[in-house]
Amino acid sequence: MIYVSKSDVGRLREENQDSCDAFCIGNTLFGVVADGMGGYKGGSIASGIAVESVRRLVEAEYTAAMSESALLSLLQSCFVLANSDILQRSIKEAELSGMGTTMVLSALRPGRALFLNVGDSRAYRIIDGQARQITKDQSYVQHLVDIGEITPEEARSHPQKNIIMQAVGVSTIVTPDVYTLDYCGEPVLLCSDGLSNMVGDSAIAAAVVQDGADGAAAGRLVDMANEAGGTDNISVVLMQNNNGNAGDEHE
Repeated sequence: MIYVSKSDVGRLREENQDSCDAFCIGNTLFGVVADGMGGYKGGSIASGIAVESVRRLVEAEYTAAMSESALLSLLQSCFVLANSDILQRSIKEAELSGMGTTMVLSALRPGRALFLNVGDSRAYRIIDGQARQITKDQSYVQHLVDIGEITPEEARSHPQKNIIMQAVGVSTIVTPDVYTLDYCGEPVLLCSDGLSNMVGDSAIAAAVVQDGADGAAAGRLVDMANEAGGTDNISVVLMQNNNGNAGDEHE
């Protein structure tokens, strides 16, 4: 197993409001990326709460004998817990009111993979030298693409591309989209839009193919986003569950 998480402030922002994590329990890899929003450090606090909530719940509840349906329920509960924890913090501290975060969460088992997302942080898998997007952005421009008003190419430069339709921690109800698929040990990438807005899918795939799903590839992806302008925080989780044996964690 290979898993690495890396986050960078980028070139233009003063604060990193992203958080990310990757960890292994038994034969399963878990990864999460959160891209926070909100004034007075609210974004970084919200994303940090979300990522911490995921690890806390998964480490407390997950077992290798868990069925896929039970695992999916656990991952959905991670969103519920993160949502509640962020809301409670914003109620206690008025200056944090309105903070929230995107979140993309994955679990890779030998043979099967589960992905859940809220907002516009993404999951990809690298197959046959291509980066294939798994999740669909919960964003205004994705809605425009879906109804045929703009093309995917136009969406990349649309002035409202940063508007998301849902976030974790801003409402009492959060509804992640769910994707389940067969998994054959290929590299998987989770990222914030600081990467996906700056680096094209083909360049993402080339970096992972060249370096593998390890720290070198993660660092290369961050460097590529910064070289393209680094206009936002950049977070990357790379994972590959190709043998079911635990490996080393890299940060």
